[in-house]
Amino acid sequence: MIRSISKMVFLVLMTAIFFMTACNKQQPNDVKMEPGVERLAKAGPYTLESIQPELKKLMKYLKRNPEFITPEVLTRTADRHATISDLGLTDRFPETLPLDNGNTFEIYIELFDGSVGSGKSVEDAEVYLTLDVDRFAESAGFKEQGNGYSFQAEVAATLLNRKKGVFKDDDSVKELTISDKHKNVEFLWFLVGGEERLSPENEERNYQDMLAGNPGLAKAQESTTTVYFWLTKLKLKADKDWGSNEEFELYYHWWYNAGRYYAFPATTEFIFDGGVHMDFSGNDRWFPDVNEENGYYVMSHPIAVAVPTDYTWKIAAVEDDYDKGEHKNSEWQGTGLHYQYMHGLEIDINGNISIEGAYFYWILDDPNNDDDVYENSLITENGNNCVQNNEWEIDTPHVTYWLRKGTVAQAGSW
Repeated sequence: MIRSISKMVFLVLMTAIFFMTACNKQQPNDVKMEPGVERLAKAGPYTLESIQPELKKLMKYLKRNPEFITPEVLTRTADRHATISDLGLTDRFPETLPLDNGNTFEIYIELFDGSVGSGKSVEDAEVYLTLDVDRFAESAGFKEQGNGYSFQAEVAATLLNRKKGVFKDDDSVKELTISDKHKNVEFLWFLVGGEERLSPENEERNYQDMLAGNPGLAKAQESTTTVYFWLTKLKLKADKDWGSNEEFELYYHWWYNAGRYYAFPATTEFIFDGGVHMDFSGNDRWFPDVNEENGYYVMSHPIAVAVPTDYTWKIAAVEDDYDKGEHKNSEWQGTGLHYQYMHGLEIDINGNISIEGAYFYWILDDPNNDDDVYENSLITENGNNCVQNNEWEIDTPHVTYWLRKGTVAQAGSW
């Protein structure tokens, strides 16, 4: 009887040990369930303000679990960005969040362009995280200080940070300074944020706005014999984005009879984000992801950007921080559209400096957002000065454009 009981106790203990071992053995793809870190729920819809607490949940999780920033993820953040899928966290965090304007917000992390001093992994580097300071500067405490800038950063629990005593507990925060966005820093600074993706409905709205602002364009698009100016390649020569990659867009307008002070519209279809958008000919084209200073970008198919007319058209570039295809600025308080006075250098299609002075944009008010104009990127053309099928290089201090003139059929054979 005693032997039977002993044998029963032994079996119970062995069974318990087996289950305890099985439960404690973490699988390679297991996600740590750290206490106090909530799952990011895909509720909503969100606004620019209400999305910040959700992004902070991801930031806090990466702070406690920096091993999810693998060497492969580190490379992605340096090249462009790393999504929730790249991080391997799709079972814990959604990849996108719905916005109240009908668009979606894709969540990702980026690495500050000037981050150096990294080894083979984040574990042997000083690592800090903030929300994207372009969009959420206030949350990061980002402010001017002397000749540079200071901000409050979350300290990641890397081996080096622990060894140096920089990371002590989950509340570890450090004030960092940076002299200039073009200067290197001896740490890895990750920016947690994302990008707004246009819904088909809002993309169509932007297109209809463009048609409404350009009488005769819809008729021109119906004709295969219509001649367009086509963008074949460009080079970005200026850095306007704080710490991460550019969100490059071109804005267009026909001048008509209002002289050079007729303003650019507040929206655009020319969004260079690696996505498909409609060009001026009414066709869907692939727009390369223009994000690197001194980067040289070739269009897989020329992009129609204007129609030669008796009126002057103009194009200029904007670094768009948050709402894709919408030029926003906190210069004005209130609602509706406002003129925003911009200084710049205007260069005609033949490369001649025609005006050095000011031009106007319509802008959308947003107290939390300041899109940056490439002030020296504007080009303009009056009438039919260009010979068809020849390519022009138009060089401005901030952007170099290559344009050709021809029909849709001709552009398809270039």
